[in-house]
Amino acid sequence: LDGRLADSPGPDALRRELDAVAALRAALDDAGTAVRAARETGRRATAAVVAAQDRIRSAWRAFDQVRDGLARLGPPAADRDDLAAAWDTLCSWAGGELDRRRTDRVAAAGAVDAAYAARDEAAAAVVALFAAA
Repeated sequence: LDGRLADSPGPDALRRELDAVAALRAALDDAGTAVRAARETGRRATAAVVAAQDRIRSAWRAFDQVRDGLARLGPPAADRDDLAAAWDTLCSWAGGELDRRRTDRVAAAGAVDAAYAARDEAAAAVVALFAAA
């Protein structure tokens, strides 16, 4: 036994090696925990991305529904790369259309009033002709 143990580094070296193995096992356990935590974080991030993409698709559907409701008025084309810019463009166009249509309505109301006045004058002229006859 003494012969076999003669080449041994000794109990202190063995304890140091056992301590090193224990430290490596602890580091391995810590690394495993870190990997599991990173995977869970990755799964949560992936779920958040999917949820965000769903919200974006839903927002585009809402935009398309509003724009389709205005299709007969000829809204501008939408920038399909930027939802906020598409809404901004549509809202700006709608504001301009509102102002233009209000102006057109005032002009049309004036034309209707002028037509009624012309009709009344024509009716009065006809009545005057019948009275003269």
